[in-house]
Parts: sequence; C-alpha cells; structure tokens
Amino acid sequence: MSSTDDLIAILASELPMPVYDGEPPRSITGEFVDPPHRCVCVYGGVLSPHNRRYGGTSRSRSALWQLVCCNNSSEGARIVAGLVTDALDATILDGNLLAVLSVSNPLEDRDDPSEYRWSSTVEVSHYSPA
Repeated sequence: MSSTDDLIAILASELPMPVYDGEPPRSITGEFVDPPHRCVCVYGGVLSPHNRRYGGTSRSRSALWQLVCCNNSSEGARIVAGLVTDALDATILDGNLLAVLSVSNPLEDRDDPSEYRWSSTVEVSHYSPA
C-alpha cells in the first residue's frame, strides 16, 4: 500500500464524506456518478527529491499532497477543510508526522455544472527517512 492509500484510509475513517484518489468517478458521458454535495479529492503524494544533496537533509524524503475540499457553499468548503486539517495535522504516517502546510481560501467555480462549486485546498507534507 502506498502512502497516498494510507492517507486516504486515514481520511475515510475520520470524515463523514467520500474521499477520492483524484477526481470523483464520472460516467461515460463525463457527468459525475452520484455527485456528492461534499467530498475530498486527494492529488499528489509523489516523493520530492529536493534538498537531497545538502548536508543534513540527504537522508530524508518528502511527499506533498493537495487535498481539494469541495462543498456547495463557501462556508461548507471551509468546514470540510477544517475537518481535513483536524484529521491529518500531526498524525503519524509510517512513523513520521504529517504536517498541514497551508489551507486556501474557498474558491467558487462558476463553470462547474455539478451541485458543488466551492473548494478549498489543503496542502499536506510528510517527511520520511530515505
């Protein structure tokens, strides 16, 4: 199981809403299958090789995820982002802590025809030994 799968498992056990690896599933016509009014979409999780040649950091790796917290209102997106932050910040994954780096202000997608148009992005980092 990958770190992204573990992160999704943590969220799925803590949150009262669907958590997806990437976008929610779509039908053949491109419409969302059973579109939820609130959900979390997890993107990223790729290990970053930055700083591997500098002294003291050559034995650590970091992964960064962007978690898009969706809802049908600005306040709802803010609430979902708060639940994600509470579930992940300072949680141990593979023996090391997850850290919430930032939470964006809610943004509205006026071109989205689905029921949920507001989102807030939570950035989460994880450092692990090489």
